[in-house]
Amino acid sequence: RPVPSQPSASAPPKPRRRTMAEILDAVATAAGIERPRLLGPCRARELVRPRQLCMHLLRQLCPGASLPAIGFFLLRDHTTVLYGIRRAESLLVRDPAFRALHAKALRQLAGPADVQG
Repeated sequence: RPVPSQPSASAPPKPRRRTMAEILDAVATAAGIERPRLLGPCRARELVRPRQLCMHLLRQLCPGASLPAIGFFLLRDHTTVLYGIRRAESLLVRDPAFRALHAKALRQLAGPADVQG
C-alpha cells in the first residue's frame, strides 16, 4: 500500500470549504485592497488581477456556485466571470506575482484553525 506523501513546505495549505464572502475577504486582504474597491467598476490592473483570482477561487472552492451566481456576487456578468477564470488559469501558469498572490490568498483562507497535522 503506497504511503501518502506529505505536502511540500512551499505548497500552500488546502483550505476547507468557504463562503463566497470569506473568499472575497481573503483575496482582498492578500492583495491589500478594500472589499468595496474589489467589487467596484475600476479596471486598473491592481484591481482586475485580484478580482480574476477571486473568480477563480470562487469557482474552485464553491462547487455549487454557477457563473451567473459568481457574477451576481461580484457585480459582474457571467461572461466576465468566465473570462476572469480563464485569465486567472493562464496567469497562474506564467506569472510568478500572480502565483504568489494565489498562494497568499490560500494561506489567508486556510488560517491557523484549518491547518491539519
